[in-house]
Formats: sequence, structure tokens, C-alpha cells
Amino acid sequence: MKVNTLPSISIVGSGKVATSLGHFFISKGFQIRGLHSRNIETGKACAKAFNSHFIEDIQLLQADIIFVAVSDDQIKSIIKQIKHEQAIVYTAGSVNLHEIEHPNTGVFYPLQTFIGLKSDAQFDFPVLIESKSDELSLLLQELCEYSGIQFDLCNSRKRADYHLVAVFLNNFINHIGKIAKTENDERNLNWDILKPLLDKTVFNILNNSDLDNQTGPAIREDYEVIKKHHQMLNEQHLSVYEAITQSIIKTKKEK
Repeated sequence: MKVNTLPSISIVGSGKVATSLGHFFISKGFQIRGLHSRNIETGKACAKAFNSHFIEDIQLLQADIIFVAVSDDQIKSIIKQIKHEQAIVYTAGSVNLHEIEHPNTGVFYPLQTFIGLKSDAQFDFPVLIESKSDELSLLLQELCEYSGIQFDLCNSRKRADYHLVAVFLNNFINHIGKIAKTENDERNLNWDILKPLLDKTVFNILNNSDLDNQTGPAIREDYEVIKKHHQMLNEQHLSVYEAITQSIIKTKKEK
């Protein structure tokens, strides 16, 4: 893909994924031709940040590729409103491509967590690609190659599998981190003291087998310590603690 032939891009959405992808593509030299969003206020802010135009009527949105970066339950209704000759890709992990009626549609699923800031453009992320046409598939592959994005051709079933695992690996771990930070702050502890433990935990996940990584009272079945922890937690955090504890004990016994 030559620089003077870069495809133009338009975006539907103004949330974290839409914002982060916009910043990423701009950093690679792409033009964001237009942006449409159901939320007019955030949409106009995004369009301004991308030096682009806010398009209130989605049917007037044009580009070589339109990226639909909205919640999963909005994807089908959004794509139905876009002209059939327009190339569209959506960014969701769990929506099956065969359920989309639009004939010129593909999937560009970035397997990464985004927070909607320019700093997201600094992080590497792989992309899972699927398309209804060879032409659009080739265009997406060339876009990835030009942008330095690792990609894999992946059907909807396998992409849903990746999405499921990603929920455990990112969303659930992030939530547990939030619980840990809340418990830390309520007890007026020094969060910096715990950061090396988090670094080692991530290192172990990436480099060692999962069962060998497991330490703590659950794997030892130290019920006295577990009981003390139960008494220290509120009802919401206790339910998470107990579910994970029982899962660890069961996993150990099934080994």
C-alpha cells in the first residue's frame, strides 16, 4: 500500500474503541473523512480531535472503509442504515458476520483493551480479520501491513472463542484489580508496595503454566485464613472471593 493511495476512513461511534482507533490511524497518516455518532456531543468532540467532519445523517457518511465501533447490540441496526456499495467493517468480537445482511461487510476486531486516549496508539495490538469478499479482505490485510499491525484471518466462531478468553484475561482481571485497589484504599495501604507483586503475577501468567503459578490459601486449602478473609470483606467482594476460591480448590482436585 503506497502512501499516496492510503484508503480514506470514516468512523461510526465516539466511545473508547472508536476514539482510540481514530487516533491510531491518524498517527499512521490516514485521513478520517467523517464521523457519525448517536451521541452528538461526544461525536462532534471526536470529529474535531480527528480534524474531521461530524456527519449527522449516517447515510451521508462516505469513505473507502467505514469502521463501525459501537456496542454489539447496535451493530446490526447501524449497518442496515449504510448503503450497500459502501465497504464496512465492525470491531466487535462476538457478532457473527453471517448475521449481517449487508453484502460488503467485514470484521476488524482489535484484540486489545482501549481507554479512549491518544496514548492507546502507542500500544501494539493484533487484529482478527474476516470478510464477505476477497477484495475487502485484501484491503484490510494491506491496511494492517502498512500500519504495522499483526493480523490473523479468523472466522466468526473462532473470533468468538478469542473474545471469550479475552473477557477472562482482561475484563475479569481488570475488575479484580479494581476490587484490590478499593480494598487497598479503604485500609489506607501503600499501593506502590503491591505493584511488584502485580508485575510478577503478569510475568508468571505469560511464562509459566497456570497451576504452577497458583499460590495462596485456596491452593493450600487453608480454611482458617479463608475464614478470616471472609470476615474482612463486604458482601459484594466476598462473593467474588468465594467464587474464585472454590474454583481454585476444584481445579487443584481435578489435576
